[in-house]
Amino acid sequence: LDFSTLRAARGTYGAVQGDVPAGVVVTDLRTAVREHGDIVRKHLYSAVRAGEWKFLALNAALWSDGCFVHVPANTEVALPLTWLTRYAGAEAAFATRTLIVAGTNSRVTFIDDVTSPDGERALIAGAVEIIAGDGAKVAYYNVNRLGDAALNFTTVRAILVRVAEFTAFPAGIVSKLT
Repeated sequence: LDFSTLRAARGTYGAVQGDVPAGVVVTDLRTAVREHGDIVRKHLYSAVRAGEWKFLALNAALWSDGCFVHVPANTEVALPLTWLTRYAGAEAAFATRTLIVAGTNSRVTFIDDVTSPDGERALIAGAVEIIAGDGAKVAYYNVNRLGDAALNFTTVRAILVRVAEFTAFPAGIVSKLT
């Protein structure tokens, strides 16, 4: 994969790879707040609430960046979308959120590829929210390639409307605690 479009945001880097059809939005969450605020306001914190436990409260207090995906109704994303997040910075805490909103009868596969260097102590208090509209099919793959000193407390949750389908495939490699 060519991640030449890497963007930095407070020690995290995000990039998307994949065929993005017209109307589908894949961007960092900070940009989405500005450019797609109505969708973000409607769904952010709806599946994963800040007060559920201490690491989600930390996420809400320190929220810095993340990924936003919006797939309009009746749209199919044929190839998987891949988002790479690189946590960099020793002795740091990272609080990112991913928000995926799949409209009625839409289809999307999302690969959330998360990395950090070995030997750098890091705390990740993340949240992933997936909203699948009526008849939507969402597949979420988390590839956790965090370094050997990283502590990962990420919550993944989906809200499914009527006959929506959600499949999650977590894969953790190396991190001290996931």
